[in-house]
Amino acid sequence: MAAQLEKIMDSKAVRRSLIRWILYMARGTEWEGEAHEALRRYMRGEYAVAGVLIRDAAPQEADLASAFSRIRKRAAAGALLALYALYLPASVEQAGDLVRSDG
Repeated sequence: MAAQLEKIMDSKAVRRSLIRWILYMARGTEWEGEAHEALRRYMRGEYAVAGVLIRDAAPQEADLASAFSRIRKRAAAGALLALYALYLPASVEQAGDLVRSDG
């Protein structure tokens, strides 16, 4: 998770690609206006960085502490940073069998 967030924060090309994808997915939906407002806020430097770590191990504070410290150094002043960890009672493979997607 930390490496993915760092890549997004360090690469304009990756951020541009994500923005294009979001705007494409929003086209013609009820949340298209919200997507454009989010882009306007991002362009003003008003954004949040959020990450979710999913583990099939016992909870450990260190899982997020080092990642938070590294990412915080890269975040722009005033950016909101939130990291979350979900610890599953089943293995990641077992949980994957429970999740289905149509695209």
